[in-house]
Amino acid sequence: MNMLSQARHIIKSLQRDDSILVLPADKGRAMVVMDVVEYDKKMNSLLTDSQDIQETDHRPHPSLERKMNEILLRLQRSGSITSGLYDKLRSLMGSLPMLYRLPKVHKPEVPLRPIVSFLRSPTYQLSKHLATILSPCRELMKPQVLTSDDLLVSFNVVSLFTNVPVHLATEVAQRRLRGDADLKHHIRLSVEEVMKLLEFCLSATFHSFCGGI
Repeated sequence: MNMLSQARHIIKSLQRDDSILVLPADKGRAMVVMDVVEYDKKMNSLLTDSQDIQETDHRPHPSLERKMNEILLRLQRSGSITSGLYDKLRSLMGSLPMLYRLPKVHKPEVPLRPIVSFLRSPTYQLSKHLATILSPCRELMKPQVLTSDDLLVSFNVVSLFTNVPVHLATEVAQRRLRGDADLKHHIRLSVEEVMKLLEFCLSATFHSFCGGI
């Protein structure tokens, strides 16, 4: 049995143990074996210490799904989206996004990176479609010529996504969309309609962990 087969055998054996988690590392191709108690402790610390996360007893996804489908239906009836696109974007029996974390083995004390999976959420397909609309509006850095006197500095932003001001991000997106002369050739939606859908997705930020919302 070669080393790869041995590793797979060990991982399968560990995954049968309810007290052990086998997770991919946040970076690289490493697999990490973690104690479930330690993993849950770090997860709960994130949820209780963060000012950006609040627990609720309300299950929001059925009403979110219904509201989104109503918006999409109005857009379909007005001709802003095709019937085929409406069928693709609408959601049926969507579920809450799930929170999980990947260990950062390249950092001291192995902190965990939070990730929210929207794969089966009501807004998943709509978010993907909006990403394709916004993608051409990205502003890439222009090539810079560095001299021997220049200093290259790298900054690390803690909790980047929860610290992005949503209103500023949407203002930038709207400005870029209005400046895109080719936009009307690619989509039927107006800039106002795109912004309404974008703001809807950015406000649907509920997620679930261990039965809590």
